[in-house]
Amino acid sequence: MMNNEAILIDSNAKEKILTSAEKKHLETFGIEPNYIGINWRRPREEIDKEILEHIKKGIPYDEYEFLNDEDKKAFDKGLLRF
Repeated sequence: MMNNEAILIDSNAKEKILTSAEKKHLETFGIEPNYIGINWRRPREEIDKEILEHIKKGIPYDEYEFLNDEDKKAFDKGLLRF
């Protein structure tokens, strides 16, 4: 199991606490992983493993890119929510 820090949910917080995988993503790509809520039911550890796999492949983790073109259009219009 990965050593993860707590994740702040308070949107008013001045500083966000990132997991170790998110920190590595930020260091590698200069951006945080892009979450749109597609994996909201998955355990944090599984998502972090997937983020690390993306880092190994040299591809930023972006849940928006998991969508097909039709779903991207629906999401962009606010018609697709998770």
